[in-house]
Amino acid sequence: MAAPSAAEREVLHQAHMLKTLTETPGWKIFVDMLQNRVDMEATIALGKTESIDQVFAKEFAKGTFNGLRLAMELPSITIQTAQDIRQAYGVAVTGSARDVDEDSPPNAPSHPVGQSP
Repeated sequence: MAAPSAAEREVLHQAHMLKTLTETPGWKIFVDMLQNRVDMEATIALGKTESIDQVFAKEFAKGTFNGLRLAMELPSITIQTAQDIRQAYGVAVTGSARDVDEDSPPNAPSHPVGQSP
């Protein structure tokens, strides 16, 4: 079976790091802070428009809203993509024995040094 590409190995590495990050109490606090800002921007975006300045403010709020939502969702999207990659290569999604080591740098060989793939 073919080994994951360099780009796929990068996603696996990123997903491992993001999974570790998202399991910390600090991440939960950060997401709460982002959600508060999302709520504020949504209030602005959904408010009445009485002037051209308010139109621009609403458009800015929509962009901010979308960017913040993406920032909150990107770790789970990356983790899901990594699970899809592991499944595509027949590698266990969980467990200690993996053909693809998530902790390895993305440019590391997919096989032990000195051995053929």
